[in-house]
Amino acid sequence: MAANSAELSQIVDGLSGDVKMISPKYFYDERGSQLFDEITRLPEYYLTGTELAIMRDNIDEIRTLVGEQASLIEFGSGSSLKTRVLLEHLSELAAYVPVDISREHLYASAAQIRDEFPHIDVRLWSQTSRSIFNCRARPSCQCETSCTFLAQRLATSNTMPR
Repeated sequence: MAANSAELSQIVDGLSGDVKMISPKYFYDERGSQLFDEITRLPEYYLTGTELAIMRDNIDEIRTLVGEQASLIEFGSGSSLKTRVLLEHLSELAAYVPVDISREHLYASAAQIRDEFPHIDVRLWSQTSRSIFNCRARPSCQCETSCTFLAQRLATSNTMPR
């Protein structure tokens, strides 16, 4: 990624402060997202397995709480690995909206979800473009009915665009 002056200034400011930081948008490109997916599959990275077990153990209650015609919005969707558990059991969703920094990774993951769950309207939101667009149009989608948020890794929520 070629940095423009605003991006360069953001990086310099982030590294010049007492607490050093760089926005995740600079390292969660396609390759960075793939590397993170690989990390989450390591036995040492227990979070993914634990979260999957919690979802599987509580899927009936989750399905009841979400209800029908909800829109599932997932921040930091990555490869949507854990979301598949929900999508397998939430057959009456109005839409699934994955949100991610890496637009390329988002496209690839959404295409897989669309192929695996053709009855679900997939709408994408790239944090870099800050826009929602249809992965495929479905006139019957009523996304305004309700939204269920699957907020992953809340510790990174302060890096989301305001």
